[in-house]
Amino acid sequence: MAVKLTKGLGAGLLLLFFMLAGPALVLAADLNAYLPPPAESKDWRPDGPAQEVAGQDLFQLINGGAEFYLKHGCQRALAQSYRNEHGKRINLEIFEMRTPDDAQAVFAQKAAGRGEKLDLGHEARLEDYYLNCRKGRMLITLTGFDGESETRTGLVDLARAVAGRIND
Repeated sequence: MAVKLTKGLGAGLLLLFFMLAGPALVLAADLNAYLPPPAESKDWRPDGPAQEVAGQDLFQLINGGAEFYLKHGCQRALAQSYRNEHGKRINLEIFEMRTPDDAQAVFAQKAAGRGEKLDLGHEARLEDYYLNCRKGRMLITLTGFDGESETRTGLVDLARAVAGRIND
């Protein structure tokens, strides 16, 4: 009986650990895992290393906008630049928010119902040269440097590749 109690107690403690630590374990995942491999990023290749920040270090990544994200529960962020063979550039930012509601609140302010609605993630909007997308508690923002068709297609392709890697 003592062995069964010990096994039951051990399983119960393990279950309790995962219930309490679950959110922390999710945060421990590497945001780089959301970046698409070359096969999924079509003609776009990373242009330099990705930059990941957490908490107050968000100010290093976003000049003038970090307070807004932190106020709405931003836990971490990752930025990666991409370039295609024609020299076009796209900047990708992934923001990990505390909750899906936090992500939705930021998305609602950033997209504000403007742009073309896309069937991507839980909600997405494409404007002239940038795309905002939300999936679960993750926000994806892509910015091109022109509104040409090639760039806009790249915005959608990269957003689709990232959103597809996010399990909500």
